[in-house]
Amino acid sequence: MVMKINSIIDYLLCFLVFVFWAILYPYHTLFTEQSSLFLYTSDYWGQYALRPEGWAMYCGNFLAQFYIDRWAGALIQTLLFATLLVVTKRILIKIGVKGNILPVATLPALLWLALQCDHRFTPGDALSFICPFALTLLYMSMSNTLLRRLLFTLMIIPVYLFSGAAATCSLYVACTLFELFYAKDAWRFCTPLWPVAATFLPYLWQKVYLQPSDGLFEILTYPLVDGIKYVPYLLLVFVPFCILMVKIIGTNRLSAIAAGKTVFAINILALLGYGYYLFSKTYHRTEEQKFGMSVATIRYDWDKVLKISEGVKNPDQHTAYFANLALAMKGDLSQKMFQYPQTDEYGLFLVHSGDHFNLSHGSEFYSHIGILNEAIRWIFDAYILRQKGMDYHTLVRLAVWNRDNGYDRVARKYFDILECTLMYRSWSKRQRKAPVVEKKKDPVQPIEFYIGGREPISDMARYYDNNPQNRLALDYMSCCLLLKNDPVKFLKLYDACYPPSPERIPQAYQEVLLVMANMGKINISNFPIDKINEIRFRSFNDLVSKGNGKELEKQFGDTWWYYSYKKRQ
Repeated sequence: MVMKINSIIDYLLCFLVFVFWAILYPYHTLFTEQSSLFLYTSDYWGQYALRPEGWAMYCGNFLAQFYIDRWAGALIQTLLFATLLVVTKRILIKIGVKGNILPVATLPALLWLALQCDHRFTPGDALSFICPFALTLLYMSMSNTLLRRLLFTLMIIPVYLFSGAAATCSLYVACTLFELFYAKDAWRFCTPLWPVAATFLPYLWQKVYLQPSDGLFEILTYPLVDGIKYVPYLLLVFVPFCILMVKIIGTNRLSAIAAGKTVFAINILALLGYGYYLFSKTYHRTEEQKFGMSVATIRYDWDKVLKISEGVKNPDQHTAYFANLALAMKGDLSQKMFQYPQTDEYGLFLVHSGDHFNLSHGSEFYSHIGILNEAIRWIFDAYILRQKGMDYHTLVRLAVWNRDNGYDRVARKYFDILECTLMYRSWSKRQRKAPVVEKKKDPVQPIEFYIGGREPISDMARYYDNNPQNRLALDYMSCCLLLKNDPVKFLKLYDACYPPSPERIPQAYQEVLLVMANMGKINISNFPIDKINEIRFRSFNDLVSKGNGKELEKQFGDTWWYYSYKKRQ
C-alpha cells in the first residue's frame, strides 16, 4: 500500500511538472532554444570534446533544439525531472531506505527543479547533475565486485569530461562509501584512492590541455539568488550523505522508523513546504513575461507582445521596450503607448552596454527603424559578448540583416552555418532564395553608425537630420521626450517637424498640447484636438486639485497626464 501511494505521488509530481513547463513557464524553454546552438559538424563537437563538462553541454544543446516547440520542451524537461526522481529512489532502496521514509527521494528532484527555473541553467547543466546519480545507481547494481571497480577506475576521465570536477568527486565519494560499507573483501580499503584521483584530475588536465583556466571545482559558472544558492551543493552531497546516515542509523532501526505512519505524513508535509518555498524563490512571473515578449518579438508576433504586456504588473525597461516596439510596428506608438506600462526613456531605447540581452534585442529596434548597419553592429557585439559562442537568434539575425544590407559574402557564411542545424536548415535554404529589395544609397548620408556615447535621443536626432523621411524615428524622438517628461522640448520638436495643420493628432500628443495650452504656450484652437480630451483634461485637473490619487489612476492611468503627474511626485 505504501509503495502504491509513493508511486501515485511520483506520477502526480511528473504531471504537475509537465503542466508547469507547458503552461506556466513555457517561454523559458522557448527562450532557451533561441539562446542555444547545435551543429551537426565535427568542428562543433571538437569545441566540447576535451572540455570538462563539455560532453554534457554537447548533449544538452542537442536536446535544446527541440525546445523550439513548447510541448516538446515541456516533455523533455519533465523526462529529465522523472529520470532524476526514479534514479534517486532506486539508490535509496539499494542502501536500505524504504517504506514511509522513501518520499525523501523526491527532495533532489525538487531541488533540481528550482535550478531549472533559472534560464541560465541549460539542459547540459541538467545532464551534468543527473550523471553522478545515474552512475552511482549503476555502480550499486553491478554484482561483480572486480568488474565494477575496474570499470569505474577507467571511467574517471569520461565522467570528468561529462560532468566536470565537482560532480566527478561527488560520484566517486558516493561509490567509495558504498564500497566501504557494503563490500566484504579486503580490497575495499583501497577505494579511497578514487576521490583522491578525482580531486587531482582537474589540475593534471589543466597542465596537459590548458583547461580549465580557473574555477576548477565550480558547480555553476553563474551566481544564484540567495534563497537557492546552496541547492547545487545539496544535490551533490545528497547521495553520499544518505549512504553515511543509513550506516550510522542502521538498517534495523531504519526499518522500524519507516514503519511509522507519522513519519510518512511528516515527510510529505516537509517536502510540500520546502517545494512551496523553492517555488516562491524561483518562479518569477515578470521574467517569464519578459521572455515571452522576447520570443514573440523574434517571431514578429506583435499582437502577442502586447497581449503579454497587458499582464505586466512591475514593468522594467525590457518589458516596456518590447511593448513600445510592438506598438511602433503596428503604427500605434504615439496613439496607445500610455495604455501599456512605461518606465522612462530607456523603455524606448535599450542601452548599448555589456548586457547580452540588451544588445541582442536592441538590435531589433534598429533593424525595424531602418538602420541596418547599426542593427548588425549590436547583434555582432552580442555575439562577441556571449562567451559560450553563438546562438540561433544571433545567427539568424546576422544572416538576414547582412543579406538585406548587401553583404552577400558575410551572409552566406552565416547561412552555411545554419544549414548544419536541424530546425533551421530548410529555413536557411528558403532565405537564400528570397528576393532582396535593392537598398537605395543616400549621398547625403555617408555612414549609418550613429549610436555613440550620447543620450539615445541625441543619436536619433543625428540620424533623423540625415533621414527626415523616416517618420518612425521622429515618433520615437517625440515619445522619448514624453517619457522624459519634457513638454517644452516636445513642443519645439513638434513645431519644427510636424505639419502645421494635421488632420489627426495622436492621443499622447493631444494630451501634451492641452498641457502646453494650459500653460499659455500655445493657442489650442490652432490644433484639431478632440473635444472629449478637453473635457477629460478638465476632469483630470479637478482631481489633481482634490488630491484624489486613487481616482486619478483609475480614470487617467492610461494617459500622459497621469504619467507626468507621477513623475513629479
